[in-house]
Amino acid sequence: MRWSRVGLCALGAGVWATQSAAGPAGHWSGSCGPADDRRAIAVSLDDHAGTWSGTLDLESGGLAGEPLSRAAAHGDSVELVLATDLGDVILAGMQEGDRIAGRMRMGPLDYPFELARTPAEPAAWRREEVKIPNGQVTLAGTLFLPAGGGPFPAVVFLHGSGATPRLGLGDRARVDAYLRGGIAVLVYDKRGIGASTGDYRRVGMRDLAGDGLAVLRWLGSRHEVRGDACGFDARSQGCWLAEMAAAEAPDVQFIVAQVGGGVAPWRQELHRIAAEMGAAGAGPASVDSALSWVELHYAVARGDSSWERYQQVGESMRGTRWLDLKRPYASVEQAHASWERLSSYEPAPDLARLRCPLLAVLAAEDRSTPTELTAQAFRQSARPAGAPPFDVRVLAGVGHELLEFPPSGLPRLPPDYPALVVQWVKSVVGEH
Repeated sequence: MRWSRVGLCALGAGVWATQSAAGPAGHWSGSCGPADDRRAIAVSLDDHAGTWSGTLDLESGGLAGEPLSRAAAHGDSVELVLATDLGDVILAGMQEGDRIAGRMRMGPLDYPFELARTPAEPAAWRREEVKIPNGQVTLAGTLFLPAGGGPFPAVVFLHGSGATPRLGLGDRARVDAYLRGGIAVLVYDKRGIGASTGDYRRVGMRDLAGDGLAVLRWLGSRHEVRGDACGFDARSQGCWLAEMAAAEAPDVQFIVAQVGGGVAPWRQELHRIAAEMGAAGAGPASVDSALSWVELHYAVARGDSSWERYQQVGESMRGTRWLDLKRPYASVEQAHASWERLSSYEPAPDLARLRCPLLAVLAAEDRSTPTELTAQAFRQSARPAGAPPFDVRVLAGVGHELLEFPPSGLPRLPPDYPALVVQWVKSVVGEH
């Protein structure tokens, strides 16, 4: 989940100036938003020898313990900032004793907020930084364990494509939901990201699925974790990785596949480009032209069209506004490699081999994943004898980020989400 809708800006930047003991250090809680959509909000701030850091919680919007990008205080004035995909959300106000009040700006949105100093609640969970070997690479991660002695059911997060961070915006809220449900969580850096070695850009999805399986097996060996109750919570591209891993290994006891996983990557791209162009106001002729280009793009990658024709068509498309949605390959070698590593995967054979339960959580207004086709693929998938049917849930009114955007413009998690995911996992792993 990310805060990424037109008109939303990220929570932004600043630097705290040194203040007295009565300054903003500590825990603050209160509310923000318009009168008809007030939201609970909390901020924690720490002073490290004059250098300030802090976190922000907006639980209704799926934010929990998000590190502030920057913060600043000058006299009684306070400014807090947290970065999201499309800009800065800024809380600017005045401190009066144990109260801070002001305005919260999010792009064109401008609403009041107020905070009061409150006791900080002690963390009810433990965390441990870990290193997990897989062949020639070492994967760095964080293991979160609920309060208590365990052993606990556990999930490994598999993130989407690209240079996704170990804990992206909104991931901490997902971790928190699992921990409150008594389920351990392991999040890790992809190859070449953060503290992990290797390079995810030089391997295919099968290799990345192997990384996920190595992490899950390492997790299952921990004494605090139930080895018979470990599975994946996957997002977007991570859904394909989870399916690949589970088709090969009975170690995977369940999969939560969120906003992805049912159709081939290249088919999904056709949907994404048509949806993005439609949302931008492109007419049918432009959309058809773009889709013809994308189909040729994958045809040359498969070896079904000549490189010369591809170059000619690409040159004729130069200058079209939508070409950035699917940029031309630089060489035929790059085209073939991309097809083999990323685009060609067909989920149906692996789905037909899965014996573990799978929950598909899809978004009705998804511009990245073709929801109707994906739901159909899961529901109609062949199943091994005795394997349960896949459980498919389509959340209304949300897109790929799994957030609602009510009239106030403040993002909101759908009703009962992510609780439905946690309850489903608990139902399939059972009591120890």
